[in-house]
Amino acid sequence: MTDATDFEEAPEELATEPAPAPKGRSAVVVGARVLTGAVGVGVAALAIAGATWLPLPTVGGDVRALDVHPTAAAQERVCAGSLLRFGDESGQDARAVAPIGEPDIRFAATDGMPRLQPMAGGAGGPHRVTLEPTGPEQSTFGASQSQAGGEFAGFAAAQCAMPTSQTWLVGGASTTGRVTLIRLVNPSTVDSLVDLTIHTENGIITAAGTDGIVVPPGGERVLPLAGFAPDAASPVIRVVSRGGEIVATLQQSIVRTLAPSGVDLIGGVNAPSTGIVIPGFVINGGHAAEELTAGATVDDAGAVIRLLAPGNEDATAMLSMTPEDGSPAVDPVAIDLTAGQVIDVALDHIEDGSYTVRVDATLPVVAAARSTTADGEGGTDFAWFGAAPVLSEPALLSIAPGPWAALHLVNPTEQDAEVTVRSETGSEETVSVPAGAAAVMPVPAGGTFELDGFDQLHVSVSYRGATELAGFVVTGPSPLARDIRVLL
Repeated sequence: MTDATDFEEAPEELATEPAPAPKGRSAVVVGARVLTGAVGVGVAALAIAGATWLPLPTVGGDVRALDVHPTAAAQERVCAGSLLRFGDESGQDARAVAPIGEPDIRFAATDGMPRLQPMAGGAGGPHRVTLEPTGPEQSTFGASQSQAGGEFAGFAAAQCAMPTSQTWLVGGASTTGRVTLIRLVNPSTVDSLVDLTIHTENGIITAAGTDGIVVPPGGERVLPLAGFAPDAASPVIRVVSRGGEIVATLQQSIVRTLAPSGVDLIGGVNAPSTGIVIPGFVINGGHAAEELTAGATVDDAGAVIRLLAPGNEDATAMLSMTPEDGSPAVDPVAIDLTAGQVIDVALDHIEDGSYTVRVDATLPVVAAARSTTADGEGGTDFAWFGAAPVLSEPALLSIAPGPWAALHLVNPTEQDAEVTVRSETGSEETVSVPAGAAAVMPVPAGGTFELDGFDQLHVSVSYRGATELAGFVVTGPSPLARDIRVLL
């Protein structure tokens, strides 16, 4: 297992060869002339006679299939880069975006040597981590970043993500004191044309400039949400790209009565689904955070779950929360969803701890949950915890440093799982995850861990401190690395 302590700094740009397009199977049609006269009659007679001697074909036999194992290809992850603010250090040029500090980026692979490369903006801009294949088998690969909030206060962390043509971003706000930036990174070698669909508590926002946003090759575009949807309390953004695939992230920061109150990097969540799992939703200092809502100017310090049914029909969702320490679950709640309108459901009087949040809906929905931590003396931070995909293959986590890091494992199957957690030092630990339940494992921040021995698993990483809170979900290998079943 190769980790970030051995990384090789690469040139700023890496030339990549596009993968050859898969060749389709061509059909060959053979024609035959129709013979007439005596010859035709003779052939027909022989055919009729032969039919009585040959066995008839069997209908409904076993379908034959072949599993094709793709050749290992180069892999790529994109890290958002430094936290951003408007204006320079002197407070001038308020329309310009400037980086604040530098994140700590960690990455690793089971085989091969990942390489870290700065992209647009240099050291403070986004970075790509690339891994070239070392053999016929695809290596397991992971990366993440973290950064103290600095002038924003708090702490932010995110997984370095694979480029994709569609991303759902659930989180943020553009009300007074809340700044949300839409960060679009194009690591490809061609232009990307990006369309944004912005849902709020009032439905879909129609605004100029949301379609055909050009993100140049190897470049980044940063767009303030307020430019499209001012005073939006509950946005959900669908990002669709044409041309080059992109990595889309939200950055939200909060200032309450001139006091910096936290920052978060919000990655994409699982695609709309009727069954959603949010692992590792952390409530920390929740009672102190709820006390903030007593002030007239504070209305977003309490824990909430944000939901959207993006289709054209209303839906009903059943929300349940189960403590990950084995305590009894919170009573489920039924929620009515209006098509296209975002709703924030308050989660009041929830005790501190980590929870698995489940949403079962009559129609596909997207979801994420937000909580706030506070120390009772004015220090606060917040974090958005997103819906996690199901992992069905071994995964590798490279966990960027941060306060009290923990690994959350949710087993959605009906069979107990014995998950092997293997560190980069070679040590192993087996974690029992009961069927339909969760397990929490504290892990050293900055470490790398390989997960194996499960059929299906939802995984996330959380960080918590008195005034620091963050988390991100874990995704699996590239879909292009999976076996392809071909029917014969």
